[in-house]
Amino acid sequence: MSLIESRLKEAIESERYADVSDLLKQYSACVAEMYESGHGGTAEEQKVKALMSWAHDALTAGRAHAVGQFQRLSEPRPYTSSNPDRKTWQIML
Repeated sequence: MSLIESRLKEAIESERYADVSDLLKQYSACVAEMYESGHGGTAEEQKVKALMSWAHDALTAGRAHAVGQFQRLSEPRPYTSSNPDRKTWQIML
C-alpha cells in the first residue's frame, strides 16, 4: 500500500490528474481490503485520514490556482493600434 501512497502523492504534486483518478481507485481498494481483513487499526486509520486530508488540500489549492489562471486569461484586454501604417496591434495593459 505504501507504493500506491507514494505514487499518489507524486501524481498530485506533479498535477497528473488522470493518474490521480486511477491511483485513488487502487488506493481505495487497498484500504477496503485492509479493513475487510481486520488489519485496519488506529495507526493505519490515521495514516489514511492524513493522506486523504493532504490530498484534499493539495487538490483544492491546485484547483484554486487553475481557476485564477483561467480568470486572468479570460479577462478582456483592450487592443489599440500602435502605428496605423504598420497594421500591427499592441496590447494595452
